[in-house]
Amino acid sequence: MGSMENNSLCRVEIGIDALDIYKMAFFWSKALGYQIGDLDGDGIYLDLVPPMPAMPVVFVQKVSEKSKEKNSFHIDIYTNNFEEKIRELSEMGAGLKGGPQTGAEGGLWQIMTDVEGNEFCVCLENQ
Repeated sequence: MGSMENNSLCRVEIGIDALDIYKMAFFWSKALGYQIGDLDGDGIYLDLVPPMPAMPVVFVQKVSEKSKEKNSFHIDIYTNNFEEKIRELSEMGAGLKGGPQTGAEGGLWQIMTDVEGNEFCVCLENQ
């Protein structure tokens, strides 16, 4: 493995797909010692707030059904160099799943797969 420079460090969020976001938020908030935060305006994402700012954000994402084709947990990698991070990860064997996406409340992300097919997202860090 090659060495990574400090400028490649990225903020990470962990997403959990759920049929019942409130039930899952309650479970994971207790399991992790996090507080239940705010639900987004569309009623899809419910944040779990870490007890210390250096800890990763965890969010519960409403899904209509559990997928047998994708993992229920995923990592979001935030970066200021969106295209560069996607290129770097692709060169390491990651795959693209569709094209870049945007959300109702802003944001830009690309769904990718790791070398074993697990999904994760590369997200543009808000400036």
